[in-house]
Amino acid sequence: MLSAKHGIDISVVVPCYNAAATLVRCLTALAEQDFTAYEVIIVDNGSTDQSVAMVEQWQQHCDMPLKLVHEKTRGAAAARNRGVAEAKGSWIAFTDSDCEPGKNWLSSGFDFIQAQKPVAMAGPAWGTMEGDSSAKLMGLLSLSVGMEEHWVDHGGPEGGRGFASANLWLQKDLFHALSGFDVCLDSSGEDVDLCNRIYLHHEKILYHPALSVRHIHQSGIRNMFQKMISYGRAHARLLEKFGQPGLQTDLKPQVLPLVSMYISIHLRPADKKLLFLLLLSLVYWPVVILVPLYIFHMARFLKKKAAGVDHVLGWMQAYWMGCLLIVKSLGMTVGRIAGSSKHAWAL
Repeated sequence: MLSAKHGIDISVVVPCYNAAATLVRCLTALAEQDFTAYEVIIVDNGSTDQSVAMVEQWQQHCDMPLKLVHEKTRGAAAARNRGVAEAKGSWIAFTDSDCEPGKNWLSSGFDFIQAQKPVAMAGPAWGTMEGDSSAKLMGLLSLSVGMEEHWVDHGGPEGGRGFASANLWLQKDLFHALSGFDVCLDSSGEDVDLCNRIYLHHEKILYHPALSVRHIHQSGIRNMFQKMISYGRAHARLLEKFGQPGLQTDLKPQVLPLVSMYISIHLRPADKKLLFLLLLSLVYWPVVILVPLYIFHMARFLKKKAAGVDHVLGWMQAYWMGCLLIVKSLGMTVGRIAGSSKHAWAL
């Protein structure tokens, strides 16, 4: 097994709320790391299931340093901040209780720290192809930012270019300098908010695809829809806080300057395209035949994407997932509208 040199060590912080369904898989993956100089801090955020009992049982039998702490303030941001406050490591590696880090997650991160001297790092959170169709859809379209190593030093015109805390690493000193996660933000966006503050601190984030975890998504259409609403609300807030003033769309990279206004219109998502077809059918009704053909096009795209991760989707399931993609996109649109303010409009 690898061990740290030159005093570098890593504290893994995992917020936990009613995670009994996935927590054992997360702990197992962390216990099987090919690296020794690390600790794991589970921060319970008021769980009412068996999560706490599971961690306590693991503490009695596992070899890895495992600490359980409790945070009364609700929200992943407060839980992660509490975990960092308890951490002994000079580096903090964040992941979630529904994630399974790869066996060389910590050793790879340590190697990158040694070789490239970053102050912050991130990697993909590949989705697992398990659960119902909505969970598989979320898994296929999961949190990854490409297959190439690169550095990121700005949040883009919308302030949305950042990384999920399911797989985000920072030097502890930098985390404290930034005052940690913003606990005023609700269930989404606090991670990208932190990334933007890293950029404003004149620092860069190293993204490396080898620094990977697997994300186990919840089943249920309602869970997917609510999560996308939360993401959409975060997008609107990030636009106002870190974006460029002006009018921008996802069709062109240019931003049309506007005084003190932030307007972002996304026309590519599936719900917008469906709406366009339905409106066009009001003018010329035969266009309505394009609706099922459009869903078939999305099903074909999803089948191809699933094949890329060695998973076979049948046509019926792929077509149903195409319909769910519209629901997923609609949730994001609803969230953007709900999160908009008089100074920042997102659609």
